Amino acid sequence: MADTWLCSHPQACNLVRDYIQSVQAPEPTFKKAISLVKDPHHIEPNAKEIKAMYQADNFITAPMSLNPWAKSVLKMRRDKKSKVIELQTSADTSAAKAHFWLYPEVACELWQQVHNQLKLAPKTPPCPYDLKEAQVLKNQNPIIISHDALIPFLNQRGFKVYAMKGSGHHEEPKPKQVKLISDTVKNSKKIIWIEENNIHFPHSIEKLQRPHDIVIEIDTNGDFPGELMAPIKSLIQTLEGLSNVVR
Repeated sequence: MADTWLCSHPQACNLVRDYIQSVQAPEPTFKKAISLVKDPHHIEPNAKEIKAMYQADNFITAPMSLNPWAKSVLKMRRDKKSKVIELQTSADTSAAKAHFWLYPEVACELWQQVHNQLKLAPKTPPCPYDLKEAQVLKNQNPIIISHDALIPFLNQRGFKVYAMKGSGHHEEPKPKQVKLISDTVKNSKKIIWIEENNIHFPHSIEKLQRPHDIVIEIDTNGDFPGELMAPIKSLIQTLEGLSNVVR
């Protein structure tokens, strides 16, 4: 393996690093292609960053639904004699689950892809991404989230969840969407609001929050170097605490 790998998203670095460490292979230097860490849909590399991705010894890209701009980088690199790991989610994987570090089953699918491309061991090492939840999350309060990436995670656990799908992507919510959220707030004794650090509720929604509601601020992006599943583990821990005290 060459010495340096550049990653389109910090969690792509964490994934490949974890695989290499699991087979005890020599670990290369990993670098983030874009220094500023925020919601991947917001990332637009500048000319200097694109040039660095083209010149890099090796390049790792997250699923294209997260960084569609990477397609042009891969096209530029076609004639380069270097390694490219293009992580790809299956056709039935939702856009939300393309945030693979929030979903162990998707992360393990990509883990297999990394093994198939690097072949650093005779067989695929066990995927280490397992969410060990200490208890069944029990909460009847509706959850309103600022980004739809968490919808499958919360739906799988039986929560009634509403997402501001456009709030993190430079869009104001439509009147119908605002009314749905407003009616939900009016008809619920308590609401749990989950707001991502870099994706805030629009003012028309934020003003619906009440003093007795619960507001959780989370970082769902993570960073490199870091633990791949740290963002979702942190949310689970918070929700487990609420399951004991909130009804």
